[in-house]
Amino acid sequence: MERQAFLTFYFFFLFMGNELEYWQNYFDSAQVKMLGENYAAIRKHVRQLKAAGMRERTLVNHYQFLTQFGVWCKVPFERLTEDDILDFCEYLDKQVYKGKNNPQKYKEGTKYVKLATVKAFLKGINNEAAKAIAIKPQQSRKLPEDLLTQPDIEALLNNCGNNRDRALIEK
Repeated sequence: MERQAFLTFYFFFLFMGNELEYWQNYFDSAQVKMLGENYAAIRKHVRQLKAAGMRERTLVNHYQFLTQFGVWCKVPFERLTEDDILDFCEYLDKQVYKGKNNPQKYKEGTKYVKLATVKAFLKGINNEAAKAIAIKPQQSRKLPEDLLTQPDIEALLNNCGNNRDRALIEK
């Protein structure tokens, strides 16, 4: 099993390469599908994030989500209206991607991250359009009954086989 996990990991990096580089190339290849000024605005935005020292995952998300937004958007970002933003939200609700076995719609968490990225991007370009993106923080799905109680923790501590396991559980 270990060998299979290593091979999966190896082939992922062999074929996928650098994830940031992949999404930069994806963004560059989508240039022909979006307005030139919108392409330039996204490129400048991501370069500013990079210069500010943002993490690679943040840069990947911005390339990925803003490319989708830029291809969808048929007007300059500066001229986006509230109706345009509502149209994009409806587009995300209807969007389907190929899941493991069958087509699936985006989950709420995915839509939240996409809209939060677009909102952060638009704040510097078209604040009125950014305000039209209404995103609410996600609620935690953990219910109180899902959390360990004090007796549960004590039972775990009493059944530890060694000090290492006990140290992982103790405060």
